[in-house]
Amino acid sequence: MKRVHLLIVVCMLTAVSCNSIFGRRSLMEKIKAASADSAALNSLSEKDFDTFSRHLEKGESVWISLVPALAKHTDAAYSEGLTISLARGLAANPTAVLAILKNDDSPLSMKRVCSVPFIEISDKDADEYVRKANKSISQVKSSVLQERKQSCLHVLNLPPGMPLE
Repeated sequence: MKRVHLLIVVCMLTAVSCNSIFGRRSLMEKIKAASADSAALNSLSEKDFDTFSRHLEKGESVWISLVPALAKHTDAAYSEGLTISLARGLAANPTAVLAILKNDDSPLSMKRVCSVPFIEISDKDADEYVRKANKSISQVKSSVLQERKQSCLHVLNLPPGMPLE
């Protein structure tokens, strides 16, 4: 039995080593490479971007912290994807999302992320999202984020179709 366990451990270590030797990079490494100043626009594969987006939607802080650098290297489609993923992540982890939002017109804009930016969302789903996001954002206690919290809540609660200032 001990030999079987040892064999399993050796096989697992070999697989990890082979991934490193043959150039398979982790998603984190790919995100960082795609965020480098020398990176080409959209140098992240669609599959990797979708996986990254799912982490953002879950509100995972470590992944959210990578967005500002990556956002500099995205086109309109990937930028919209980041905005939507951050909006979904807002309800899950408002502190992490609010910490990276800006008051400009970038994908990290308060006006975009806090404005229910979803494509083809039903009124029922939009109302449910706003309710959940309001509850989550309202619970942010960080004194550093209070101004962003209030700005985001303002944008989130604007009537549909109301122009953003």
